[in-house]
Amino acid sequence: MFYRFMFIALIMGSWDCYAQQKDVPLQRMKWQIGITPGWDNTNGLTAQTKANLSTHLLAGGAGAIQGYQISLLSNYSIYYVRGIQFSALVNVSGQQVLDWRNKGDGEELALIGAQLSVLANKVDGNAKGAQLALRNKVKGYLAGTQIGLVNSVSEFFSGFQLSGLINAVGGNYTGIQLAGLFNFSGKQGMGLQFAPINYVRTGGFQLENTPFLQRDHLQFGLININKKNTGYMIGLINISGKNEGVPLGLINIGTSRGGVTLAMDELVDTRLTINTGSPLFENRLTVGYNYWRSKNYPWVFGYGLEKNKKINQINEPFESIGTYVDLYFMKPKNGWKSGQWANRLAFYYAKDYFKMGMSILLGVSANVGYFEENELSPEVSSYTMKGDKVTFWPGFVIGIH
Repeated sequence: MFYRFMFIALIMGSWDCYAQQKDVPLQRMKWQIGITPGWDNTNGLTAQTKANLSTHLLAGGAGAIQGYQISLLSNYSIYYVRGIQFSALVNVSGQQVLDWRNKGDGEELALIGAQLSVLANKVDGNAKGAQLALRNKVKGYLAGTQIGLVNSVSEFFSGFQLSGLINAVGGNYTGIQLAGLFNFSGKQGMGLQFAPINYVRTGGFQLENTPFLQRDHLQFGLININKKNTGYMIGLINISGKNEGVPLGLINIGTSRGGVTLAMDELVDTRLTINTGSPLFENRLTVGYNYWRSKNYPWVFGYGLEKNKKINQINEPFESIGTYVDLYFMKPKNGWKSGQWANRLAFYYAKDYFKMGMSILLGVSANVGYFEENELSPEVSSYTMKGDKVTFWPGFVIGIH
């Protein structure tokens, strides 16, 4: 207990020394060595010291670091670090901001270099460099890298964040966020978010009519959220206030394009399809039932992508052409293990003949099934081409959209 008290007292004493001398000009020292701030070779002028090498047995402290700061437990630099801070527990840099009359020499940044510790790193100001610890925090902007359990930047961020749990950026970000649980950006994003849950206020800097392959933002996760998206969203659930990008997922909420189709095909499947997406692509979520296969494979479930285009004038009945590709599963009556898989590529024409907001849809398709041809109806089987457990056949689709 006595030693703990002495250690705390020494650290608190060093804070007083900093507060009293924070406006005193810094004096360069090649090698600062000691046990703690105040118990070193600075003669009590720790806060005035700009050290090339600072080494302390327990806790390190200096006015500024122009090289290396190494200690067993913690390091603190009042103004800035140009180099590396290394300790077992905590590194802190830049609580006080100098009067930057001579800007342009990089000293307006609280860190240029790296902070390496086990427990936590903190920069009170702007930074360029890297942080490696369980908890990393920059109270300003960061151009660089954060690797830890929880990473945060209060302003804009450019670089790479890798976290076991959470990456958080208060402003814009450009770069990559990889997290085990959650990525967050409070403003606009350009780059990649990869986590179970991703959030960005605006996904992408590009304009809405940017070509498909030139989008500049990607969210990849189970749940992706943004208020406006002009990039890619790939996940189980995509939620967007306005989506002019490319949402790819089973459930897409807030998309700018969509609809419902009830159709029948050559397999006598009656299918209900829900479309959600954007002008670039629409997602197709399908469920169907087949009376002919009711004893064997009555249910059909599928997912696909669709691209369509209106081909007439505004004041004429709605008329469009489109294409879609589906991957679907024919579920057996009992269980799921022995189901059959198939792909469908279809081209269709649709027109609202009666001007009632419902279009008649007619189309043709090319199909491939990963099963023997005897799984199909006799009428379709006569047109099949059989491979090694693969069957090809032509088809059609007719319905209401």
